[in-house]
Amino acid sequence: MFQNDKQTAREGRSSNRKTSWATEPAPRPHVDVRKIQECFQHEAAMSSARQTTDHQEIRRWIEEREGTPSRVKDSPEGGLLRVDFGEQEERLERMDWEEFFSVFEKSDLAFLHQDRTADGKISRFNKFVSRS
Repeated sequence: MFQNDKQTAREGRSSNRKTSWATEPAPRPHVDVRKIQECFQHEAAMSSARQTTDHQEIRRWIEEREGTPSRVKDSPEGGLLRVDFGEQEERLERMDWEEFFSVFEKSDLAFLHQDRTADGKISRFNKFVSRS
């Protein structure tokens, strides 16, 4: 602010000087609405998700949704566990339950899952997470 502007402001008068920073709106950042919606959906799923290490509960949840125990092909020792729903994904290979739970225990994992979506439908949301 210039000296005259300070004096004008102190006296309660308005200045006729136009400053571009005060009259031009700041540029608005790009907002990807889909990303925001995905974040809210993920948060909603996480807020109602439960974590378990109980093999019977995990197997029941997966089988109720017609899933099969699987792992990512060519993954490190033991494998990265996944649940395969419907048609076999090319990058996944099926496992029997015994091997699946052996890797689950050796990797010290827990099963994070959601029973129902916010609108009451059966959910397939699941994730394998570290117990620690």
